[in-house]
Amino acid sequence: MVKIDGPGLPAGLDQPLEGIAVLAENTWAAIKGSQALEIEWDLGPNQTYNSANQLQEMLKSTSSSGTVKRERGNFNQAKSSSGKIIEKNIFSAFLCTRYC
Repeated sequence: MVKIDGPGLPAGLDQPLEGIAVLAENTWAAIKGSQALEIEWDLGPNQTYNSANQLQEMLKSTSSSGTVKRERGNFNQAKSSSGKIIEKNIFSAFLCTRYC
């Protein structure tokens, strides 16, 4: 067994996380060796992270008014006077490439 040192926090996707590796002469020996290990993982500061809760928080934050950085026309007036309003939420995977 060999310990793999992680990069520490914040970890990027281009670096291995901390863990262990089982070295063996063949696959069967590696499997048996990994099964024999009794590991207690420290799940770290994000052990209670819940992606469903994060999604709800993000949806809530997008429905509140933000800070106007540039004003060209009046969106609220145009929206209220339009004949048809189409609203759509689009979800995609969150990707953090470095220090998020």
